[in-house]
Amino acid sequence: MKNESITEAWETLTHAEKRHRLFLQQKETLDQFLKTGAISQAQHDKSLGELKEKMNEQQPEPAETTGENVMDTDRDRRRRI
Repeated sequence: MKNESITEAWETLTHAEKRHRLFLQQKETLDQFLKTGAISQAQHDKSLGELKEKMNEQQPEPAETTGENVMDTDRDRRRRI
């Protein structure tokens, strides 16, 4: 029964949504390989870059490394204080 609902949900997704979910699953696999030491950081980064290129995925880097949305982050912190 559960598999049927998963299949039905999958069928309602657009091609782009399916491709994005597949990308996320494959990225998670790479992350797990890195976490368990099956691959090095360099191998992870290379494979992730190739995966992004092949699947036409553009995932932004975190704000801390790119400088994007830093003001929003600071503003949010001030609101919590």
